[in-house]
Amino acid sequence: MQYKTVIEIVCEANNDHEALDIAGEFLKGDLEAGIQMQCFAKPLEQQ
Repeated sequence: MQYKTVIEIVCEANNDHEALDIAGEFLKGDLEAGIQMQCFAKPLEQQ
């Protein structure tokens, strides 16, 4: 079975470009503070 994983990252940023950079650094493990993350997985619907 295949699953879909959804990750939401919330951070303080001045614009969308900065927000994307912060999220990338967080996912690489270079940032730890000032980030809130939620995630969940659910099965993909079969068609």
